[in-house]
Amino acid sequence: LKARFILGFGLFILISSTAMGVFSGFSILNTGVALCTERGIPVAERASEILDGDKFEELCKKPSVNNPYYEEARLALLELKNNSGCHYLYTMAPAGGSIFTYIIDGSCDPSDEENFSPLGTHEDITDYGEGPFLAMQDGEFHSSGLEKQDQWGYTISCYKGIKNSAGQTVGFIGVDFNVESILQMLKKRITRRTNFNMCPINASDNSGKTCDPIKKCFGILQIAIICPVN
Repeated sequence: LKARFILGFGLFILISSTAMGVFSGFSILNTGVALCTERGIPVAERASEILDGDKFEELCKKPSVNNPYYEEARLALLELKNNSGCHYLYTMAPAGGSIFTYIIDGSCDPSDEENFSPLGTHEDITDYGEGPFLAMQDGEFHSSGLEKQDQWGYTISCYKGIKNSAGQTVGFIGVDFNVESILQMLKKRITRRTNFNMCPINASDNSGKTCDPIKKCFGILQIAIICPVN
């Protein structure tokens, strides 16, 4: 009877700890989504100010890297991206259904073939979530939360429509934060605001191993990302 009690109590502790860990991970994840949305709004707004909707529309209709506006806008977006902390900053235009075309990619230099999307590149954005489609509908700011994109991995993305002088939405701006940048932003915020009383940072436990609660916290978040709950 005693053995059964110990076994049952142990299982209870294990299940409770696992549940608390998962809930903690999703709480952190929600904080990450909110933080990236907070950071993404001014980036999308500034990108919207940089872009000329009419010139953008003309570039969509007659795509050419030799168009002076293309390089001018690309360099301006690249500078904004480098100063904002986001991972990708780009623009797309509808090509039909869920297929969209990259127009101006300000994420990196064109020589970075792994991350740069050349003008005219088509992509099915079904796995981008509802954000870009809502941005195309009303031209406003929307976020898709955490999404796993087949080509780019896990990201938290924000979108804003690009409007021409007639008020028509002719494309959207995408602002992506990858998982690593999310973890870094959260770690800085938690380090700054949280006092870990139960386990001092880098304190040693009975096994002699260091106990870093911040690393444990983000380990939970990474598990939550890898094994999302539908």
